[in-house]
Amino acid sequence: MNNIYQINIKPKSGIFTELQSDTLFGHFCWRLAEFKGNDTLNNFLKFYLEDKPIFTISDAFYSIEDSVYLPRPHLPIVVKSNSAKKEDKIINFLKHKYEKGIKYLTVDELYLILDEKKEFSEILKAKYKKDKNQNDKNNNEKKKLKEKEFYKYDLRVSVEISRKTLSSKEGQLFSFAPKFLGKDVFYTVFIKIIDEKNYELYECKNLFREVFEIGFGKKKSSGYGEFDMASYNYDIFNGFRNIEDSNAFITLSNYLPSKDDAIEESYYDFHVKYGKLGEDYALSKNPFKKPIIFISPGSVFKTNLKKEFYGRCTVKGEVSNFENVIQNGIAFTLNMRL
Repeated sequence: MNNIYQINIKPKSGIFTELQSDTLFGHFCWRLAEFKGNDTLNNFLKFYLEDKPIFTISDAFYSIEDSVYLPRPHLPIVVKSNSAKKEDKIINFLKHKYEKGIKYLTVDELYLILDEKKEFSEILKAKYKKDKNQNDKNNNEKKKLKEKEFYKYDLRVSVEISRKTLSSKEGQLFSFAPKFLGKDVFYTVFIKIIDEKNYELYECKNLFREVFEIGFGKKKSSGYGEFDMASYNYDIFNGFRNIEDSNAFITLSNYLPSKDDAIEESYYDFHVKYGKLGEDYALSKNPFKKPIIFISPGSVFKTNLKKEFYGRCTVKGEVSNFENVIQNGIAFTLNMRL
């Protein structure tokens, strides 16, 4: 397996922009252009446009202490019950509802599915009992079992400022809700190095630190998207393992399927992303990108074609009127057996 590194980082302020893989990659490219120039950036992007990526990057996931919580695979949840009793049917229904509400698994729990081919319902039996017993101890049996809360939104209200008078406009209130992580919660981003030589040549390790040090996403000039660099940690990650007889993969980032991926079967979810251009392009007449459909993290695809990476980048002009703007859909993936 290729060298995989993890970045752990703690926000100091609220976040407006989700730390998704293509957005992280875009911030990385802006930092590369800033420190190395546009010519270097264009040479770097050629590797991705020619399907020779230097690295793949995951979405940011939540971590507490030594546990990273990854998306549950979008595989069918099988409910087995031969009982005709109404009571048993109700219990199975509640368990099924609980299972559907679980969005995250630890790395060890995930590999019970990826490697040992255990069904999701089997893995959650112990988790269900543990959570239920904990609620019983707290004398709160009616409380709905739900996933750990990693974050919260804090509603803020502000007023529009007149550019002519530099004072507040009458009745021009607007609200926004930045996202704040819990006290002991960190973001974890995974990086899979495919081309070690060019990874060092472009000084990627240092540039990733710059991505978080300068700030991230919307309203970073107003103090949002700021990270605590004292918490920044870049280190090798050995939690993932190679599965020799794999015949499928799970994506941990936004993914754009490629015809070269030879997909035979799929279990996936998707979302439509309405992106916006950053940095210099944000000041253009049309700073908005065209809508793009991404396959979501946790999606599973069966293929007998074993590759170091799957996915593709958009072609020039596909997501923006600026032809040199691209969107990275080459995914950070893990092998698995179906």
